[in-house]
Formats: sequence, structure tokens, C-alpha cells
Amino acid sequence: MLSRDNIIKILLFLLLLLCATGILYSAWIRQNIFSGNLAEKYLEKSHNAPVLTYAAEEAYLFEANLQSAEKKLIQALKNNSFYVPAWLTLASVTNDKGEKKQANAILDYADSLTAELLKWRWDKVLVAYELGRNELLPDELRFIIERIPGKTRSSALELAYRIFPEPEELTAQLGDENLLYLFHHALHKKKISFALYFLNELEKKQEELTEKDKLRFLNTLISNREFTPAALYWQKWFDKRNIVYNGSFIQPFLRTAFGWRIGRDKTRSKISVFRFNKERKAYN
Repeated sequence: MLSRDNIIKILLFLLLLLCATGILYSAWIRQNIFSGNLAEKYLEKSHNAPVLTYAAEEAYLFEANLQSAEKKLIQALKNNSFYVPAWLTLASVTNDKGEKKQANAILDYADSLTAELLKWRWDKVLVAYELGRNELLPDELRFIIERIPGKTRSSALELAYRIFPEPEELTAQLGDENLLYLFHHALHKKKISFALYFLNELEKKQEELTEKDKLRFLNTLISNREFTPAALYWQKWFDKRNIVYNGSFIQPFLRTAFGWRIGRDKTRSKISVFRFNKERKAYN
């Protein structure tokens, strides 16, 4: 007789198997649509909203056939009136037909459907940006950056930096809750003035950076030859008296910021560290 733990394991395995089968079937359908192997007669009889939406995207994006795309999307929505991707694609198709008022009405309806959802928020942002509905973007970008991690958050930050070109505006539009993400993205883009601004705002909120974030910030300053602010923050965070970490070699090499680093110069090793003279000008 199976134990309770074994029953749970079997049920979990069957659930995962079902999920994998669904994903494979979806991928197979999409592949057949985009390769043209799925017959039009099959699509005309289909009641599957995702399949019809995939087919509409193929007609819209690759064939520029707005009429065929619209027909498939309407068919999809007749079968599932709450399928958000179909509404969003229909908004784009309608906009390309020159019917901007109707496209905006469709987008507004899709917006109402996604009010409490994490899914499809980025797709909605792209359609809103395409339709010039900039009034929707701040709240949507704020929501995505705060709550949806990974590539979606990175894409939202890229768009936010493009739309709001100043750090003050980014903070005002995206909120204090996203300051750390704005700071991280500034480091990623090597925007020193932005990073300094966001760091100042974080300090006003008394939010402490992790040691990893501090060292990453210092490295970004050093790599951009901003030695003076790097030294000030180093002394503020790590060592008030010394600019060189572990001068006694008691600790392992920090290998970052103002710690000792070992690098290889062709056939010989070298040890390098940033030092400061009396005028606080850096040299290597």
C-alpha cells in the first residue's frame, strides 16, 4: 500500500506532466501556425482563443493582412471574451486600420480586464505606447517594476528611462518604492549622475544598501574614473581612516572597489590598488 508521501509525489508528478504536455501542445500549435502547416479550414472551426490569436498575429505581423487578423481575433473573442492577448492585438490591428478612437476603446476595455492581474501587463504597456496613450504608462510601469521581476522588469526600466529622461522625473513617476530598482538600472547603464541621485534619495528614506550593492556602486564609479566620490563613499561605508582595504594582508583580497586586486599582465602577475595623494587625486 502506498504511503501518503508517495501518493503526494505521484500526484505532483502527474501535475507536472500535465503542465509539460500543455506547454508542448501550445508550442506545437504555434509552430504549425507560423510555418503555415495549420489549415485555414481548421482555424475557421476552432474554438481555441489562444490558437486563433496566434494565427491572427501571424497574419498581422508577417503578412500585414489586417482583415484576416481582425476576423480571427473576433472569432477568438466570441469563444473567450476575456482573453486579453486577443483584445490587445485587436487594438493594434484597429489602430493600424486608422480607427484610433475604436482602438483606444478596445485598449481601455483590455485595461479593465488586467486591473488585478500580473499577466499581460507588459503587453498592455507596449500597445499603450504604440497608441500614444502615455497617461497609462506611469502607473503600469510602476506596477511592473515593483512586482514583476526578471526580463519584464528590465524592459520596463529601459522604457521608463526613455520616456522620462531625468532622474527627478523617474522618481516622481515611478515612486519611492522603485528607487532601488532605478538605482540598479542606473549602475547597469553606467549613468553616474542618475545613480548618485537615486542613492541620495535612498539615504533620505534611510534605506540601507547591501554590501554587494555598495561594492558594485564603487566599482562603477572607479571604472568611470569618478575617484573622488568613490573614495568618499568608501570611507563612509567601509573604512573611515584608510582608503586601502586590508593593508595588513590579514584578510583575503577583496578583489573589488578599493581592495587589493590580483591581475595578470601577459607573463607576470601584478598587484594593483588605487591610492590617493594629499590633494585626493587618484593614481594607480
